[in-house]
Amino acid sequence: MKKFFMIFSLILIFSVSGCWKKDKKGCEPNPCYDIEHATDVCEEEGWGGEDFSCACEGNYLWDPRKSEKKCVDPCESKPCDITGSTGICTASRYDKYECGCEKGFFWEEDELKCIDLCDPNPCKDISHSTGVCKKEDGWSDDDPQHYVCGCEENYFWDSCKCVNPCEPNPYKSDPCGNLQNLKECIPKSASEYTCICKTGSRWNGEECIEMNECSPGDSLPCKDSSTGLIWSSKYRDNKYHKKCGNLSEGNLYNWETPSIGQLRTLIRNCRNSETNGLCQISDKCYDEECYSARICKGCSQDDSGRYSIIGDWEQFWSGTSYAPETACFWAVNFSNGAIETVCIPNDSITQNIRCTRCLEDDYEWNGTECVKKE
Repeated sequence: MKKFFMIFSLILIFSVSGCWKKDKKGCEPNPCYDIEHATDVCEEEGWGGEDFSCACEGNYLWDPRKSEKKCVDPCESKPCDITGSTGICTASRYDKYECGCEKGFFWEEDELKCIDLCDPNPCKDISHSTGVCKKEDGWSDDDPQHYVCGCEENYFWDSCKCVNPCEPNPYKSDPCGNLQNLKECIPKSASEYTCICKTGSRWNGEECIEMNECSPGDSLPCKDSSTGLIWSSKYRDNKYHKKCGNLSEGNLYNWETPSIGQLRTLIRNCRNSETNGLCQISDKCYDEECYSARICKGCSQDDSGRYSIIGDWEQFWSGTSYAPETACFWAVNFSNGAIETVCIPNDSITQNIRCTRCLEDDYEWNGTECVKKE
């Protein structure tokens, strides 16, 4: 019995001794008291808590390397007193810091220095660049300062290269599609361009296609070869006629509000109102002396569109003023082919309008048709 008690005591002593060694922690006793710039806050780490880390004062950061184990400040040695730096140092880890850089410089963390955006010049070997390097600020805090290279005429800077959107690229071989009907591609920016079609063609959003003769239900704009005029889609406008001046339809420009003479060329199947009909209202005669209610009243009512080569049946106005009243304009009512006046009491009132222009840029309206400019 005595022998058994001695063996039991030894086992208990060794067991207690083993538990004491297993439960020993890295913060017992607290090692942080003796480490410079450390607070007394100790945190146990590692398997079983046998290792530790200390909280550090101010800008100091814990260096966990076993051979060091100390609080360090990577900025303490003033590593940012270098060319191009603002001198502001920001440490993110015990062995990592970043210097603030002046305008035109960026931080290179591998070389630990502020590098001039344009030195060495990144533009000199870029295709279609003029070699001019310019520094620009980003749009936000997340968008750092960057450089922009000057580009040759018709080329635009696009992040890292000079591009011409009119040139074929891997994503679109011919930006303006069918080159057969293309007159010119005009670059506007790195990604924007305008496709100008040859005479008699129009832009449909993807390519230049042959422009149709005006007829009911056809796509617009359309051409009237008998007069040399092109006609736009239907719009609404006020008495200042600003719509046509600002219009770009089918990538065609220089649209105008039609004169009463031009608008009359759209009338069909009503003899007195058609061009050269008995109604005397024209681009040269547009006051009340030229107007006859009996002759200009048109034909029988018909809303089928039979009085218009485009198929219109509503009233459309011209830009020709009725002389006695500056806010009154001559119009054509295509429901009966009548030539009449419409008066606009205020700017908010709008009326139907179709814009027009000559088919070719170097042609102009002479009162009856488009002729080549002298």
